[in-house]
Formats: sequence, C-alpha cells, structure tokens
Amino acid sequence: MNKNILMGALAALSIASASAETIYLTGATAFRSAVNKSLFDDYGANLAATTGSSSTDDTASALIFTNITVNGSTIDLSVSWSGSEAGIRTVASPASNTVNADFYDATKVKALTGSFPKTGLALATANKINTRGDIAFSDTWQAVSNFQGKGKDGRTYATLSEVKVGVVPFTFVANKGCGIDNISLSTACQLAKAGRIPASIVTGNTNDLTGGAWFTGRDPFSGTRVTALTVAKVGYNTAIKNYKPTASGGLITALGDYTSNNVSGLSVTAAGNGESSGGTLAGYMTNSMSASVSGIPVTVNGRGNTNILISYAGVADAVAKYSGGIVPLKFEGVHGRFGLTNEYSAANPGQLDSGYTNIISGKYPFWSYEHILWDSARMSAAASNTLTYLTNTFASYATTNPLLAPNIALGDMKVYRQSDGGDIKYSTNAALYR
Repeated sequence: MNKNILMGALAALSIASASAETIYLTGATAFRSAVNKSLFDDYGANLAATTGSSSTDDTASALIFTNITVNGSTIDLSVSWSGSEAGIRTVASPASNTVNADFYDATKVKALTGSFPKTGLALATANKINTRGDIAFSDTWQAVSNFQGKGKDGRTYATLSEVKVGVVPFTFVANKGCGIDNISLSTACQLAKAGRIPASIVTGNTNDLTGGAWFTGRDPFSGTRVTALTVAKVGYNTAIKNYKPTASGGLITALGDYTSNNVSGLSVTAAGNGESSGGTLAGYMTNSMSASVSGIPVTVNGRGNTNILISYAGVADAVAKYSGGIVPLKFEGVHGRFGLTNEYSAANPGQLDSGYTNIISGKYPFWSYEHILWDSARMSAAASNTLTYLTNTFASYATTNPLLAPNIALGDMKVYRQSDGGDIKYSTNAALYR
C-alpha cells in the first residue's frame, strides 16, 4: 500500500477512535458485580482500565471499555459505581448546576503507554474526568430518593425514566465470632435509630446488659442503606446513627464517629455518614471484637461484656467475605440467599437455594428491585442504544446464569411490592411482576 495512503488511513482511524462518544454509567454498588461480569463477557477484549486487580475482577469500582459497538453505536463506556443515591443524583441533576462524579477519562486512558488493560489503575486525577452521569443503576425507586424535585441541596432534580431489570437480595450481618444468628424487625429498627442498644436485646441473655450491639452502615448515597432502612421500618429519611469501626490484626479495636461532610452542597452529618463501599463494610465483619475496644463500656459487677457489631450488605459483597468469618443473620428467623449450607456461593453461582425460594415466595423481605434510570430529555442516540443493551441484557437473564447471580430474574418472582420496603403482595396480574 502507498505510504501516504496508509498514513491517511491510520490518521482517520485515530480520529474515529478519539471522537467516539463516551457514555457514563454509574449507580448501585450492590448490582455492580452483575453489570461488570456482563460487560467483561461481551466486551472484555476492549477493557482499557479498571480499579480491579484483574481483567475479570467483577468487584471493580470503576472501569472503562474503549471503542465498543453497542447496537450500532461505537462508544467508550466509562463505569463508576458510587451508590444508587449518588447515581440518581448525578443523572437527575440540572444542567445549570450539575452534580458530577469521577469517571475514567477515555482520552487520558487511551494516551497511556504500555500493555492494556491497565488493571489496578486508580481513579486518580491523572486518569479521571469529573462529569455528569448518563445512566444509573439503582436498588431503589427515585420516589424514595433524596434527589427528586426540590432537593436538600437547593437543586431541582429531573424526574427520571426508569425500568426494573431484576431483584437484588440483601442480608443483615454481624462480626466474626459474635455468637448470634438472627435479628428481629424491632431490633433492627431500634439499632439503626440509636446506633447502640444493650447486647441483651440481641442475644436474649441478661448477662449481656453491660455489653452493646453497635450499628454501622453505608453513607447517604447508597441504595443498600435505603433498602435496609425501609425494610426495617426505620424510614429512608429518618435520622440514624452509624459507628465507624477501626480494625487491626483481625480485631475491631475502636468504634467512633464518622466525619461530617459536604458533598456538592449537600451536608452529611457525622452520625448519618457511613461507608461508600459495600465491600469495605462487609470487610469489617471479618474481624472479631477486641476485649478492649475503645469506647465500649467495661464489665460491671461480674456481668458479661458481650459486644457485637451489626450491619447489612448486598449478598454478593457478603459472600465475598464469607471465608473471612462474616456472620450472616436471619431476619425474623428466615434466611435470604446467604448463610445456609446449600446457599448460593461464589463457587456455585447458578445454584437455586432455599434462600432463593424464601425470596420469590415472599417469606424473606430483605430485597429490592434493581432499576435502570435515565433522563429522557438528554439521551443521545448512542446513550439510548447503550440503555437498550443494558435493559435487554438483564431482563432476559435466567436466574441460573452465573452472570446474574446472586440476583434474581424478574420472571422468577411469585410476589411483588410497589414501594421500597413495602408490603409484599400476590396478584394474578402478571404485569405487576415486571
């Protein structure tokens, strides 16, 4: 081939590559495993960078695929999992006062040298762009979000379009060696509001009066938090108290306050703040409670000093920490998809277990619908094509498909609910299950 023709062709290819539209996908950390695995499966050859430790690490918090063709549109797809509420907030934020999120910058990533994909690549300033999201996954309806209508930060948020694409199971959890296996509805409600209650309420042992059951959880940008609070009948907008654990050498050595914060004009109190990652939160539960935890009361009059740390997690995050000793808790005496000998596991993700049956039959209520949300007023053709791909992908999965597990296909459900944490119902109207 003529050298000039070859150079011209390469230049044209470079321009086409550089000008591909970037679609920014964000939202629910509880569903990130399913989305990441599906993207790896379909577009793994085009993975350019990930915060994960490998090119198949489905727990990665951010990743970017470059020059992929989705329903006829060639795009760069930049993904950043920051929580359901955070996802809704950026996608619904007004153009005149946007709420931006950190994503991998396609131009900067493509300019990096060396072999690809870049695994373990931090979402650092050198590699990121701070911009508004286009499409969000959420464990909750926008109707229970703090980011609808006139928000607490003064912004007026768009009403997003949304579609359900699956069911996400959750679980209450406790720290390694805690000695309990169940939490009641009333206990979960008391604990979330107060942050600490006598351990005897959880254990049923009067010798534990001087000990405490302590509560920790996610930050206000998490859909897992909204689901936990609504299922426990606390209310998604009710003031709660989270304690921040400090862990060292396999022991929780201190329980203190989170820091207050201001995120893009939204004030977050110290009591109401929490972890931004479900994996981090589950990781705390692989630690035992030290006998000398800072801030925990000492034994009084020879009574026991049992102390327990309790929280919640998406099943995918909890299962990842099972070998480390995290303790699954039944809710009102019933297990979800985590904690029984025949339960869903990372080694057997397609397994249909008794927890699955408990969810689809309405016996276990700690679950939510997974939604995809977008602002119809600002969707480009490429973004619409990406949305169609994502919607069709998860809506068509069977439960036994390892790429969906531990989540549940809509078509498997025998019950439904019409609000987050709402009453579980049965109907002969099949449309209510979709």
